Amino acid sequence: MKCRNASHDSLNRMTTSNLTEFAKNLGCLAIELKKRIEQDLSHNNVIQKLLDDYKEAIYPNTSYVLSADDLAQSTVYNLLRLSLCNGFSVEDIKNPKTSNFFTVLLKELHQFNLLDTLINFLEQGCLKDILQETNSWLDPEEFLDNFYLPFISTFAPTDKRETIGLFYTPKTVTSFITRSVDLILRDKDNCHSFSEGLASRDKTGNPSVKIIDPAVGTGNFLLHAINQIEQVIKSQPNCDWNDYVLNK
Repeated sequence: MKCRNASHDSLNRMTTSNLTEFAKNLGCLAIELKKRIEQDLSHNNVIQKLLDDYKEAIYPNTSYVLSADDLAQSTVYNLLRLSLCNGFSVEDIKNPKTSNFFTVLLKELHQFNLLDTLINFLEQGCLKDILQETNSWLDPEEFLDNFYLPFISTFAPTDKRETIGLFYTPKTVTSFITRSVDLILRDKDNCHSFSEGLASRDKTGNPSVKIIDPAVGTGNFLLHAINQIEQVIKSQPNCDWNDYVLNK
């Protein structure tokens, strides 16, 4: 999908009939937001400081353009989260229930009229109706599979995604890889086998397998690892999953 350099009025009239279309339209609006952030940086010290703080905290060695991309993406994700969780209103921007960094970010972007088109689109996008019609409402992974890839494909061309390492792995692939790792850990021919796979514990009952995903992205790999551990724990007699989580 190619995004036109359209006026805000024409962007506000975007039609949305399914989740893929919604994601692509939102990707175009994220591009528009990124451009406007870049334009305002020269005379907006607050946004420049927010950009510098974000760059230092998340990508300390990246270029200015990449950080602007990330800032636009993160803003869209937080607005989308507000829209999904609370029903959307401008009050959520003025007093957002989110982390301190994004509280300041959303307020500042809204103050400089950088969020008007996004707000209008999310208010009129009928996202909840679309999710209910496709049953994606009940399955977070289904939502990610249908939303994230078309969104990021619109926002960042393939060559750019490869440069910055921006990828999305579908749930079928993450599930297969996670189960494969679990089976490898259980293999008795290995020098250090773990009888319960990812859910293995030492003699004191503490987890003996550490799971680290430094490029967590949407969290699909961690989610499937947790699901795999949950299946093992729940299959054991006198083991309560909630107690396991609270105590570990």
